[in-house]
Amino acid sequence: EAWLDGFVSGLEAAQNQFGLQLAGGDTVRTSGPLSVTITAIGLVPEGCMIKRSGAAHGDILMVSGTIGDAYAGLVLARDDAKSIDWRNHVGGTSAGNLLARSRTPAPRISLIPALQEFATASLDVSDGLAIDASRLANASRVAVEIEAALIPISEACAALLATEKVRLENLITGGDDYEVLATIPELEVADFSKAAELAGVPVTRIGQIVSGQGLVVRDPSGTPMQLDNLGWDHFT
Repeated sequence: EAWLDGFVSGLEAAQNQFGLQLAGGDTVRTSGPLSVTITAIGLVPEGCMIKRSGAAHGDILMVSGTIGDAYAGLVLARDDAKSIDWRNHVGGTSAGNLLARSRTPAPRISLIPALQEFATASLDVSDGLAIDASRLANASRVAVEIEAALIPISEACAALLATEKVRLENLITGGDDYEVLATIPELEVADFSKAAELAGVPVTRIGQIVSGQGLVVRDPSGTPMQLDNLGWDHFT
């Protein structure tokens, strides 16, 4: 009952925050563990849908927020030894922020108007920055180049990186960031950045769209990084 009270309170808070209403449901009994599935349904104004397939050669690749916090938060939640070590290293407040990014991600709703005005392609970073960037590249039939040194990292993750407690590869493939990855025509990057700032969402230029196909992530020296995997793949 205590868990159910917390679940209902959390669901109510989310509905109030985003202007949602529970429209129905179906309850059945099972001998297995509790499973809850929620489907959110929304509308896009006609002609305003931003697809993954619209990126063009010369566009600039931009991402909102910071990358890798959710991965670090998941490690904190799952690994007791690392949790103690990391908390001592980054502090309790920063560790709490990392946990929150993993447990209660916040969609960038306020960025939608800026994206609709300027973005040629977009998707959320749910399965990992690298794999979602590669999906955008494949859908648009272009190549995406990401400069690792430009990827926005929180102070907590930067501290973990500096002491080699995590690798950059972990942060860009871990997933569950729920930030927005978008391509913007180069001449409109400044206007998009200003619109994002007015919306209260930080955005960072991390790469560009070039001719060819696929994804390249370059380290600070310009050398392509060899990633063991790109992120979460639902079918492998």
